[in-house]
Amino acid sequence: MSTGSWIPEGEKSSLNLPGQALLASWASHDEDTIGQLDEVSQRALKSTINAGVDNWQPHLENCDSDTLLGLLRFFTLLEMAHPHLRADKHNPAIACAKLLRKRGNSLDKELLQWIRSVSDNRFLPYGPL
Repeated sequence: MSTGSWIPEGEKSSLNLPGQALLASWASHDEDTIGQLDEVSQRALKSTINAGVDNWQPHLENCDSDTLLGLLRFFTLLEMAHPHLRADKHNPAIACAKLLRKRGNSLDKELLQWIRSVSDNRFLPYGPL
C-alpha cells in the first residue's frame, strides 16, 4: 500500500505547475537521467505531482504529441526511480494518455506493454476505471 499527498480543493487553483521549458526537458529524459534528477526538478515535482489529472490535463493541452509521449514515459518511470514522488491515480502520465487519446493518438500495444513492464502503478495509463 502506498500513500499520496492530499491537496485541499482551495489550494489546487493556486498550484504552480511546471512551465513548458521544464516539461520539454523532462520529456527528453531517458531512464538513466530520470534516476539522477536534480534537486530543483525533484522539488518542483514533489509540490505538484499529486495535483490530479483534472489540473494537469489543461496544463498539458499546449504540448505536442511527441512531448506528451515523452512526458508519459517520464512520469511512468519517475515513480519507480523516486518512490517519494509516487502519485498512483494522480500520476500526470494519465493526463498525457488521455490527451493523446482525445487527439486520436491511442497508445499502441508496444507502449502499453512497456508501461506494464516498467511500472507497478495499476492506474496507468488511463487512470481509475
